[in-house]
Amino acid sequence: MLEKNSLNYTINPKLFEPTPFIGTIDTLISISILILGLSIGNPIIATLLIVIGSVRIMFNTHDISHCQYYKSKKLSKILSNIGVYLLGCSVMWWDLNHNKKHHPFVNTRKDFDIHLLDGVFTGKSKGNTKVYIKFWVGALALYSYFILESIKFTIKHRIITEGVAMALYYVIIWLPLILKYTYVAIPMFIGFHILMSLWMSIVFATNHLGMPYKDKTNNIKHQIEVSRSLQYNIFVNWVFGGLNFHIEHHLFPTLSRFNMKEVQLDVKHFCKINAIHYQEDSVYSAFSSINKILRGIK
Repeated sequence: MLEKNSLNYTINPKLFEPTPFIGTIDTLISISILILGLSIGNPIIATLLIVIGSVRIMFNTHDISHCQYYKSKKLSKILSNIGVYLLGCSVMWWDLNHNKKHHPFVNTRKDFDIHLLDGVFTGKSKGNTKVYIKFWVGALALYSYFILESIKFTIKHRIITEGVAMALYYVIIWLPLILKYTYVAIPMFIGFHILMSLWMSIVFATNHLGMPYKDKTNNIKHQIEVSRSLQYNIFVNWVFGGLNFHIEHHLFPTLSRFNMKEVQLDVKHFCKINAIHYQEDSVYSAFSSINKILRGIK
């Protein structure tokens, strides 16, 4: 069995160091975009800026939760918690589903994400036009699903502090917009949820959907073969927030996304000499593969 250490030794150790300066700057830019959206006078532009700022905060929060920016686990935990609350979600729900269920068991029977739509991505069921439509309609409500699941989780476990923190999101973000735009805030809220959901769905879908499903194996070879990285360009890197280097992220969760492009070269070389398939697609080909499965086309 291949060990991750055998790959670690081929990579410059300095690339594994956190990137506090650029990470902090990037986070401050994300927050500034959100604040600009809250302060601007045009409701359409405001909605778009709030979406962009929120998605960027989501990326930053994800990075910080994996200690990509700061060495201190305590500081990373505090800042990532604030980030999750700035998105209106439950920290405990996210930690359970992302860190405890997804990362250790990606594309296995314990990974909840891969079993959606009655297991069409595991081979349990076959896709068709109905499944295809259901997937993409659902993609427009992914963020809303995160919010609803967070609320359900908080109520079920009676976590009062989380409930208060999640409620503060609406006080800080949406109450000022309601006071500013009155009834126009309603279509802004709906538009925000749809655009946020679509962006999240586009990013998350390419990570593992359409990749091999395996029962239990979860070694380094498994992590590589069930993940998909996307061909790099500046726009793709911005839209996907570094998750376009998804193979590298699953191999090294604490690796800063600002160093992933350089590490990718070492990972590809490692895969080549060890006869491991490294899946790298264009955005178009990734979604083409996903859509074929959804529609039941071989």
